[in-house]
Amino acid sequence: MLQIPLFHVERNPITVHNQMVKGISRVVWLVTDCYHFGRPRISSELSSRLRDCLVLVIQPVGAYRKLERISGKASKKNEKTAVDKVDCHQPRIMAEHRILVGINEVTKHLEQMIQSHHNEIKVPENMLSNKILTPAIFICRRDIKPIHLCSHLLTLAALANVKLIPLPADSEAAIAQALNLKRVSALFLEICDSDLEERLRLAVNEAPSVEAPWLTKNLNHKRSYIDTRIKILKTVGTFTKKL
Repeated sequence: MLQIPLFHVERNPITVHNQMVKGISRVVWLVTDCYHFGRPRISSELSSRLRDCLVLVIQPVGAYRKLERISGKASKKNEKTAVDKVDCHQPRIMAEHRILVGINEVTKHLEQMIQSHHNEIKVPENMLSNKILTPAIFICRRDIKPIHLCSHLLTLAALANVKLIPLPADSEAAIAQALNLKRVSALFLEICDSDLEERLRLAVNEAPSVEAPWLTKNLNHKRSYIDTRIKILKTVGTFTKKL
């Protein structure tokens, strides 16, 4: 087994009124879990800026979805519309498969990333490029009901070493409108260093990562295993079962 503590005890002085005994504050010893994940704390100004930059980046995706939907309806009716004159080139984000929408899709992708890191799978040469990609997860945590539907993304983001960006309230409607969808709770995006995405990439770099010091320490330093030791005691005594 690994030499990693499961629990630690910390001294937590409680000074609330109901814990006071004859004017003396009680000191309570708490047993807490070492393997906790701290949510990234982002200021309201940075969170709003991240949402605005994200909407600007994903707006071409929503426009392309809208044109694709209209052209699909027109093809069924065999009618010529003005859509043929519109430039319907697929946005680079979609063409390069750098965007995923929905909690389920983001969860599957994070699990694949964690598994690839664990198995040390090499990326094919045709998928390599000179672009610097910054992966990030944007989550509308304040708009999700019930909120525990996205609680697992915190753990997966830490294990995959991906930043988790909580957006301000009412961001779900803004992102859904930009993508021409009804509802968007979570979004995974690999941000490149292009002119359109540069502001978003710089804003993401300002955001802190998921706090998991125990995970970073154990990933950077290999832990030695303790050999299993079984001690056998010899005795000449007899054991009788009690009826």
